[in-house]
Amino acid sequence: MSRKFSLLLVLLVCVQTDIARAELVGLFNFDGNNTNTVAGGSNGFGSTAGYSGGFEGQATNFAGPFDFMYIPIDLGTSNTPSVTFGGWTRASNATGNQDIFAIDDFDSTTPERSIGIRNSDGNGWQYSATTGTGNQSFGVGGPVEDDWSFVAARYDGSNVTLFVDGSSFSMFDNTAINPNRPVMLRVGGSPLSNDQFVGSVDNLFVFDEALSDQQIEHIWLGGSTAIMAPSAIPEPSCLALGLLTVAGLGLRRKRRKALCV
Repeated sequence: MSRKFSLLLVLLVCVQTDIARAELVGLFNFDGNNTNTVAGGSNGFGSTAGYSGGFEGQATNFAGPFDFMYIPIDLGTSNTPSVTFGGWTRASNATGNQDIFAIDDFDSTTPERSIGIRNSDGNGWQYSATTGTGNQSFGVGGPVEDDWSFVAARYDGSNVTLFVDGSSFSMFDNTAINPNRPVMLRVGGSPLSNDQFVGSVDNLFVFDEALSDQQIEHIWLGGSTAIMAPSAIPEPSCLALGLLTVAGLGLRRKRRKALCV
């Protein structure tokens, strides 16, 4: 009885930890509209270039400086909030500076957090993320024109990690966001910038916490269904705790048998 209780306790702790660290606040499938499929979440507003075949179902398209979308998001009261956002993108033009996703609090430093296309290190055009500190950027994986790629960025308050189709890279980041300002996730570039994204976006997601590497890989491999259930992949700490619990209970059982002999 005690063994079952111990395993159940570990499972409950892990599930509660996963749920606390993986709250989905936005999911946009773009199946003919800019509706947030998360109950109570804010819808996107702005103007895009219409809809066409997507990674799953339909996608929304961006074709120039007048194609953009804003999504209000609540990241809490911290100045360095954790957030994970991304989706599937298809670049119609894989060269030139382009902003795809950007989190902005509309102060003097914009954008605070972003994913785009940059030649940031002189190694060619790549998907990139900004550190926010001086708008430094780094790249992972080159976009292929008219081919879908999974891109995501995780900001945990200390580092930013960019994920592109199974590859990832991290850099230091402590960029502040003013929680007293209206915080928006901008999609498709700024109407005031020349760094416009030309292409399509599908299954855009936003979590107000930092997902683990395993959860992000789970989303990459599973699509929109996995976005709705990232906690199906347990945290490494929980896996370790579970294994230690099982090992400890097994060792205890062996000792009892030895004492009986």
